[in-house]
Amino acid sequence: MAEINLALNKPATASSYVKPYEPARAVNGTYGVSTPTSRWLCNQIPGWMMVDLGVNGNYSYWINRWVVRHMTVAGWLTPDYNMLDFKLQGSNDRNTWYDIDSVVGNIVGITDRTLATAVAYRYVRLYVSKGLKCNTALASAMELEVYQAPPLSSYLQSLDVGGLTLAPAFSSNTFAYTTPKVANNVTSIAVKPTAQDSRAAITVNNVPVTSGNSTNVPLNVGSNTISVKVTAADGMTNNTYTVTVERAAASTAYMASLTIKTPEGAIIPLNTAFSKDIQSYTANVGNSVTSVNVVASTSDGTTQVTVNGQTVPSGQAVTVSNLAVGANTITTSVAGSTTTYTVTLTRASSPYLTQVVVTYKSGKTTSTATVAINKTQVEYTADLPNTINSVTITPYSEDTSAPITVNGDQHLTNGQVSAAISVVPGTTRIPITVTSSVGSDSKSYGITIQ
Repeated sequence: MAEINLALNKPATASSYVKPYEPARAVNGTYGVSTPTSRWLCNQIPGWMMVDLGVNGNYSYWINRWVVRHMTVAGWLTPDYNMLDFKLQGSNDRNTWYDIDSVVGNIVGITDRTLATAVAYRYVRLYVSKGLKCNTALASAMELEVYQAPPLSSYLQSLDVGGLTLAPAFSSNTFAYTTPKVANNVTSIAVKPTAQDSRAAITVNNVPVTSGNSTNVPLNVGSNTISVKVTAADGMTNNTYTVTVERAAASTAYMASLTIKTPEGAIIPLNTAFSKDIQSYTANVGNSVTSVNVVASTSDGTTQVTVNGQTVPSGQAVTVSNLAVGANTITTSVAGSTTTYTVTLTRASSPYLTQVVVTYKSGKTTSTATVAINKTQVEYTADLPNTINSVTITPYSEDTSAPITVNGDQHLTNGQVSAAISVVPGTTRIPITVTSSVGSDSKSYGITIQ
């Protein structure tokens, strides 16, 4: 599509000019060595020439490029005849002017500038603060050109409606959508439209919304039509997108069961059997359990349930991942109900050893043997001289706060040395148990001295 020079043959005035070089000569589209007099010439600096671009309907034109053709394009041989310092200004009332773009120290014969962001003004003017290099008290321009920005968009780039899946999938050229039904307790929904052109105006149900921002739309029970209108920056071109959201009626269904399982399918017992009349529960899992599956079912088997903010059909498992050591809160509710059931699930801290140091005395020499522990093995052997008759045990745990029991009766902490433990010729197994400092978990090990 060819660019449109909005300044061509438009009304032009100037702060001053030297006859016959009136400003209209600099917007007539004629310039070159054959027409050296087709130019504006001003002998009062600073000075300006102004062009009335007119309007597009009731709105100003959007512009994104301007060109000044200097005297060298008409045959003056050196850049000394080009203007030095000048700028393009814009106004919508011819009284208040705004700087659009500036050039300082120009030497080229054709100034061709593209704006980073398009602007909309009815009037533009070439304002010269330092004229020709050879005579800064004079300003002269063969031609001023101002180009219309590319066509303005009245389409959306994206549309988010409460994070729901749109049907069909969003496309800028598709204007009607539906979403899955929402629960009765969803009384409003966030609508976030983003325009292809940031200059476009957007309304959601006739309420103005800035592109890329959200607005909450109230929902009635039943079908709700949300209208998103996008009006291009020209103020005339527009498109309207509609989204139909159905809000469910209040439900009489209630929570009939609530089960929590490990990823392997083992049921994690609640502190008391589930009842629709009891809203708070506790449960415990070992340290190795980092996620659980929560299954909530309703009395009618059809009403949806919400688990930690995720709404799913009755009886569908929801995975709760990344369980922290300590208390984790799991909330469930029946869609349309204000009753929330809470399970405080405590994941135990680590019950694992990292190493065990066995200290013994053979003759007058005290020695140590370090047994490295891994999480997949619980029985270990320490080969020591058969002349010893006792050892001490120094356990180290992953959780430095975990209580440790050695040989059944010695209660130690991380890095604490046990009392002497008798060993006999052959083999002596020394049991070690680590108990979680948080939650309910333990791990039993055996160190066999042989």
